[in-house]
Amino acid sequence: MEMSWRAGRPVSTPTMDTIADGIAVRVPVQEALEIMRKTVDDVMLVTDAEMVEAMRLLHVDAGLVVEPAGAAGMAAVAQRRNELAGKRVAVILTGGNVTEEQLRTYLY
Repeated sequence: MEMSWRAGRPVSTPTMDTIADGIAVRVPVQEALEIMRKTVDDVMLVTDAEMVEAMRLLHVDAGLVVEPAGAAGMAAVAQRRNELAGKRVAVILTGGNVTEEQLRTYLY
């Protein structure tokens, strides 16, 4: 979806190589892209490792269990921690669809 947003047109990919299946988009929907182009100021990419780190931080510091896609926003904020230091920042945390394997692999 990031590639589509930047290109201004749907860009499909043959695979989705991420642990964040909740936000992975292989074939963008034109209508969703149109809405996104009108309402989104920027799109950031985060790595799987950054999402796992955000999942761990949320689990240890806040007692929350979120799936990788749900931790993507926190991972993005972590990327910009210096730029955002001292500012009020809100992150929407979603996604409780963590599998037992993800719990074992990423949190324990």
